[in-house]
Amino acid sequence: MGVMLTAPGMKTHQFTYIQNSMFLVKLAETFDKRYGEIVKWWIYEDKPMTEKFANEVLEIAKGREQQENGLSILIKHSDVCGYLEAGECEQIYEAIKDMHIPKEKDIEDGGFEYMLDCWRYMTKYCSENKQRLEYR
Repeated sequence: MGVMLTAPGMKTHQFTYIQNSMFLVKLAETFDKRYGEIVKWWIYEDKPMTEKFANEVLEIAKGREQQENGLSILIKHSDVCGYLEAGECEQIYEAIKDMHIPKEKDIEDGGFEYMLDCWRYMTKYCSENKQRLEYR
């Protein structure tokens, strides 16, 4: 069981919930190290975001609001079920299209770059073809 991404006419991609959570943290860290720490806290602590953290996110995003908005859509979306509309896919794609998740060690990968490629491919397709990207 895990996160399954599907769209009409596309290959389905599936990741474990743990792998997906780790990916979202790595993606956030790639955007900004402190943003990654905040997302890690938010995902793993399962508590409401405090005003202090919310203000830090806003400060980190200054000048990069458009990218942060796309990342927020992806990071905050439920990984259990639901969908992303074509407009949301477009925002996510614009936020991640030029991102690359660096390896911390030569042997470490965790499949994060592959997951990022899947997200890029799926969000671009859904955006261009006005399709919903579904979580199952």
